[in-house]
Amino acid sequence: MILANGNALPLFLQYSDTIKAEVINPLSWQNYQTEIVAISTTADYFWPKYWSARSAQKHDSYYLGVKISNNNEKLIGWLKFQVDTTNGSFSITDKSFTDKNFIVAGK
Repeated sequence: MILANGNALPLFLQYSDTIKAEVINPLSWQNYQTEIVAISTTADYFWPKYWSARSAQKHDSYYLGVKISNNNEKLIGWLKFQVDTTNGSFSITDKSFTDKNFIVAGK
């Protein structure tokens, strides 16, 4: 599951944000696919030069909150990744998971 924040773009988490196993509105755990890297098109259908992360802010690295259920084990955590704006690929550069009730992004 992916941590969502209402109608905000998927990559809203920042370094030191707390991710909780149980969240309240506007936060929710969503079991769906989401677009985290995008390329926009122009009205003239020209191919744009750059890809971008689906975030309201530009960073060198982005965080995504994740909840995993594997048999009886439930984990929450975060993935840290970087986006290559020339080709749209992304690389996971760090991650952390716990069975506790919360975890802090990047720590």
